[in-house]
This record gives sequence, structure tokens and C-alpha cells, in this order.
Amino acid sequence: VVVDAAVAADAAVLDVPTPYIPSTRGNVDEMLRLAGVTPRDIVYDLGSGDGRTVITAAKRGGKATGIEYNPDMVELSRRNAEKAGVAGKAQFIQGDMYVADISKASVLALFLLPENMNKLAYLKATHLSYHMS
Repeated sequence: VVVDAAVAADAAVLDVPTPYIPSTRGNVDEMLRLAGVTPRDIVYDLGSGDGRTVITAAKRGGKATGIEYNPDMVELSRRNAEKAGVAGKAQFIQGDMYVADISKASVLALFLLPENMNKLAYLKATHLSYHMS
């Protein structure tokens, strides 16, 4: 996970709690269906929790990466991917979703609370405009 110092500093100031609230399997399936995930896609899930979105995307043939802050959830996700037979297509990184490098993603999966989504949108917009100027 690549961390931009300016984005990391902003993220520290905008302290927003991120509780674990698992998405339903139906929501995950519908989101990936609407995104049209194919084997050509690279799916990133920010705040990946137990890995269900990443694992489901990998089952659809795409490569998928989950960024999760909680190291216990990362380990659980890796075990779940192994059990599902997609460990080779599903990667889990312990890190901060607010400063993660998502530049390789063709699909971005987000099931976040509004406060977290607002913080993420602000940081990514600031980061993009900073690097584009």
C-alpha cells in the first residue's frame, strides 16, 4: 500500500470511526453484477472486512484486492479465500483504506457508512487534484 504523505496527514485530521458492518451476500452479488465484473477486471474493496466482496469478485474471474485496517480481519479473509479456492486471485492487505493506492482498480467496491464515504471522497479528490496539478 503506497501512502502519500499529504493524504496521510489529512486522513489523520479527519478521524472518522470505521465499524465492521458486513454486507449481505445479496448486496455483494448485486453490486458486482451491476459493475459487470469480468475476468479482465481488477477489483478493489476498501474496508474489506471478512473478504466476502473480494472472494465473490475472484469467483467471477477477476483479480481482487481487499484493503482492511484490522489485521485479524485480514487473516480471516485470507482463510476464507483459501476455503473458497480463490486464494490465487484474492489478495488482502492490512492497511488504511484512506491512503491506499487504488490506481490499478477497474472496479472499486465500497460498502461504507456515509461519514466514511465522505472522508474517502474528500481525500481521494484532494489527492487526485494534488497529483494532477
